[in-house]
Amino acid sequence: AKLMYAKTYKDWQWVIGSGVHISQLTESIQNKRNELKALVNGYFIKAGLIFLLTIFIIITLTRFMLKISKSGLEMLTQFYKNAASNSHIIDISKLHFKEFKILGEHANEMILKRKSIEHQLNIETAYFEQLFENSPEAIAITDNESNGIKINKQFTNLFGYTKEDLKGVVIDTLLADETRQDEANN
Repeated sequence: AKLMYAKTYKDWQWVIGSGVHISQLTESIQNKRNELKALVNGYFIKAGLIFLLTIFIIITLTRFMLKISKSGLEMLTQFYKNAASNSHIIDISKLHFKEFKILGEHANEMILKRKSIEHQLNIETAYFEQLFENSPEAIAITDNESNGIKINKQFTNLFGYTKEDLKGVVIDTLLADETRQDEANN
């Protein structure tokens, strides 16, 4: 089958015409359709591969970030678990996130302050011990029930009791005779 078109121009005495075989036209359209279909399929395959690659990269980065986060959290958690019993400084260079580094810096400041306070407390305790032991007055430290906890040298010199004599004993019963026990207890 053929598709034809013709037009006459009477003034010039011309007839212009053209024709196409329908089978050739159908074949040409089918070829263009197949080319477009292959092109679209190629775009879909590329888009799918890009999507899968993007998902893979996101999953890989997420796992990596979780691993880093977990190690930082474990380091900080371990620090806070042990903070009451030891004074280890956190190695901030092993923390990968700014927020963790800030927490680490604050924790290290806390440890340094605690060390300074403990040092000052040790100095004051030693000073108190020297004052207590070298006092010219007899001194006894007791608990709320007047049980002896600690005595100084002057207490031993004056009353003759040692620290071992006072363990679990109410000091008032040692120092006051029986007639003055009520007065010592009040």
